[in-house]
Amino acid sequence: RSDFVVVSAEKLLESKAKFNEKTFLIRHGVDFVHFRKSLDPATEIPAEVANLPKPIIGFHGLLADWVDFALIKKTAEHFKEGSVVLIGKITVDAEKKIKILDNIPNIHFLGRKPYTELPNYCKAFDVALNPFEISELTLAANPLKVREYLAAGLQVVSTDIPEIRILEDCLAGADHDDFIAKIEHVLANPKPRAEVSDAIAHESWDAKVDELRVIMQKVKE
Repeated sequence: RSDFVVVSAEKLLESKAKFNEKTFLIRHGVDFVHFRKSLDPATEIPAEVANLPKPIIGFHGLLADWVDFALIKKTAEHFKEGSVVLIGKITVDAEKKIKILDNIPNIHFLGRKPYTELPNYCKAFDVALNPFEISELTLAANPLKVREYLAAGLQVVSTDIPEIRILEDCLAGADHDDFIAKIEHVLANPKPRAEVSDAIAHESWDAKVDELRVIMQKVKE
């Protein structure tokens, strides 16, 4: 019954267009200027991560039950000389699953951080993770954090969900071993952070508003 429908992922477009022919895809944008601060020499790295052993493999976002905690465990054990930093709230439904990470010395739970400080933490990371379990939910997901990482100049390694495949500096791991291999590749072949960030500049939220304006004009016609 809607005049038009907007979805944020290709899989949602496929499933919703059958109900409304005026269904359009607008992928998530990013607060580019904010996360670009990670590249600013004046942006300070927080003390709690500044001296952690490298490489620092980072995550920020909701630690919910769709996160693959077994994969995080394997990653931490593989990079035992480095550090895995997890920033975010642990949801109630993930509390049991996340116990698999107890007593792993190089996993650092930092809890929730103010949005304003996320670029500071990203500056400390050597690579960023999007370790989602593969499910009906995540196959239709378009994680905001991935574009935030990219805007901060970070290459990203993700599990293989469709929406990250279109992003040049986000590598998809086909399984746990491949995921870890992709992290190894990024660490061995770092790209200039400014180059990574520049590549996502056109996906600001202002640009997404412009996309919406074009769609609204088409619908009116």
